[in-house]
Amino acid sequence: MKPFPLVIGIDEAGYGPTLGPLVFGVTVFEPRRSFGPDWWTELDRLVTRTAAPGDPRIAVNDSKAVFEGRQLGRLEHGVLSFFPGKNDLPAKTLEDLWEGSDPGALPPWYRRSPAKEELPVEVSQEALDRSRRAVCTELKAAGLNLLQFSIVPLLETRLNASFQRTGNKAASHLDFVAALMRDRLSRSPSRDLDFRIDRLGGRRYYSSFLASLFPFAPLAIEEENRQRSSYRVREKHRTVRISFEVKSDSLHLPVALASMGAKYVRELFLRRMNGHFAKRKPGLRATAGYPQDAARYLDELAELLTPQQRQKMVRIL
Repeated sequence: MKPFPLVIGIDEAGYGPTLGPLVFGVTVFEPRRSFGPDWWTELDRLVTRTAAPGDPRIAVNDSKAVFEGRQLGRLEHGVLSFFPGKNDLPAKTLEDLWEGSDPGALPPWYRRSPAKEELPVEVSQEALDRSRRAVCTELKAAGLNLLQFSIVPLLETRLNASFQRTGNKAASHLDFVAALMRDRLSRSPSRDLDFRIDRLGGRRYYSSFLASLFPFAPLAIEEENRQRSSYRVREKHRTVRISFEVKSDSLHLPVALASMGAKYVRELFLRRMNGHFAKRKPGLRATAGYPQDAARYLDELAELLTPQQRQKMVRIL
C-alpha cells in the first residue's frame, strides 16, 4: 500500500516589526491513515483550540490566539509539549530550539546569560512532562507521527541583506519559504507531499513562484481565489500538493503548531534583547518590536548604541 502523503505546515512570526527576528516554523506529520480536514476533532483527547480553565488538553491554534494577552505560558506549553528536542532531549535553552543559526554569531543583546533562562520559563516541568507523554501516546493512537518540528530564526542582518537584494519584503518572504520547501523536497525525494502554508498579504497567484521550484514538472492549478490558492505538481515518482490559505494557522493543526513555534522563539529572542538593554538603562520599557514602539525604544537607547549596533538591530523594510 502506498504511504499517505507527508503533511507539512509552514508559518512565520514577526513579519511586520522593526526589531527582532523573523522566525519560521515548520512541522512535518506522517499520517498512517486517512485524516479529515479538522485534525482538532481527530485529536480531541489531546488538543483544543481554546483551553478553558481546568482543561488538561493542550491549546494549539493560531499563535496570536494562543498568545492573546501575552500569555507566554500557554504558548510555551504547546510548543515544548510537541517539540522533540535534539537527540530526543527536551529543549532547555533557546539555542536548543532553533535551526540554521550559529549561536556564536549572535549580537550581544541576543546572547544567553549563563546564569539565566532555563526552559520552561513559565510552565512547570511536571506539567510539561505529563503533556509530552500525552503527545507521544495520543499521536501514536491516532496514527500520526511527528517527523519534524523545526524553528528557523532569521536575524536582522540576514533580513536586510535579502531586502537589499530583492527590494521587496514580500519577495524576500517567498525566498525564505522556497528555501524551507526545497529542504523538505530534498529530504523526501520519493514521497508524496502536502504543503500547507499560511498566506501572507494579498498575493493570490503562485504559479510563477512554483515554476521556479519545479522547473521540469507540470503544474496544475486547483484553485486561486480570495481564500485559497492550491496547486498540484506531478513529478516522476510523486505528487506534491501546495496550498496557500488565508488563516491557514487556524484551519490546519500542522500550520498552527508551526505558527506557535515561530512565535515562541521570537518572544524568547525579544526577552533576551529587552533584558540586555534594561540592565544598561534601568527603567527602559520593554518593546515587542513593532514600528511605533520600536522608534520609542531606539530613541531611548540612542546614547548607548553605536551606529554599527543600530544597523545590526534595525530592519530596513
